[in-house]
Amino acid sequence: MISIEQLTRSDLEELFAAAYRHRSALESGEPCSMSSEAIVATLFMQPSTRTRLSFEAAALRLGGKILSMSDPAASRAGSEWKESLADTARVLNGYADVVVLRHPVVGSAAHYATMSTVPVVNGGDGAGPGSEHPTQTILDLFTIDDLCGSVDGATVCVLGDLSQRCVHSLLAGLSLFSDVTVLAKTEETTRLTERELQRHARHGLKVEYVDDLAEALRRSDIVYACGHEDPTHEIPLDMRLDPRTLRGARPDLRILHPLPRGVELPTSLDGTAHAAYFEQAANGVPVRMAVLERILSSCGSAVA
Repeated sequence: MISIEQLTRSDLEELFAAAYRHRSALESGEPCSMSSEAIVATLFMQPSTRTRLSFEAAALRLGGKILSMSDPAASRAGSEWKESLADTARVLNGYADVVVLRHPVVGSAAHYATMSTVPVVNGGDGAGPGSEHPTQTILDLFTIDDLCGSVDGATVCVLGDLSQRCVHSLLAGLSLFSDVTVLAKTEETTRLTERELQRHARHGLKVEYVDDLAEALRRSDIVYACGHEDPTHEIPLDMRLDPRTLRGARPDLRILHPLPRGVELPTSLDGTAHAAYFEQAANGVPVRMAVLERILSSCGSAVA
């Protein structure tokens, strides 16, 4: 699973159904129905909290085992030492049944996969054009489906840096659904490229740039706040959510955020009815359970 563009709408709907099943089982304390002892290697060459830990939790909930690496320098792996990423792949072929890879370079997951004899999941690769984070998008779309009843017909306001990998994958995923409108509130320097806009238009996704955030929130079902790729970047005041900005929003507007957050999403909103970002983060476990279950089933692992 290197790119969200590998998936069809039918694929996503099957993953949603499995994620709903797993979430229900987790909430009721029922055992999950996977009898595999598959080994999942989480190979993270960039820092991560939610992606790495939710994948590890998902594997453990399914009865699997974890090999985890979050410090490539200490582990002498990839570009941090003398070993190439291709050689790391060749080594892990003998250690794990599936590899979840995060890497700072765009295209690294696809490159790794060419040398891997076990399935590879892209846990986020690089930044800017071509970067992706497909499983983040699956859990984002699952959360929208859960909150709105369907992704079809949704109006999503994307607030922040559109060059981020989570946004690239989200827009591609939204294009698989019908009558979706994206209202984009971003800075001039972080807009989509013309090629990206044309690709989304060909797939029927309407992306409209907006200047007035309050007006966009009045039109939206979801606001997807994503801050800026550079955490030191000064986010303009008119691109920050706050109680005043939300005063005229639809009562059922829900706020999503891939986290970690900055000034664009103050803690003063945590107790409001609009806040859904911690619910979104929690969905990472059942969604990634569904992803691992699908992958291990397709490659013949012992999945019940």
